[in-house]
Amino acid sequence: MIVAPGVAREGAVVKEPVSLVDLYPTLAELAGVPAPASLQGQSLVPLLKDPLAKGRGWRSPRLHVRTR
Repeated sequence: MIVAPGVAREGAVVKEPVSLVDLYPTLAELAGVPAPASLQGQSLVPLLKDPLAKGRGWRSPRLHVRTR
């Protein structure tokens, strides 16, 4: 859960999957600190501003079970 007053919409829920590697770039952007270019994560600020924005493009995690 990320709370960013003045950035995120109150009560909004983002349904795009995200990763823990996205936390550093997100916090850096919110703090106005440049993030190193070598980071693998991406800032979640666009998703905080618009919960319907497209994230990484990952498909939602699903469990597939195959039976015989």
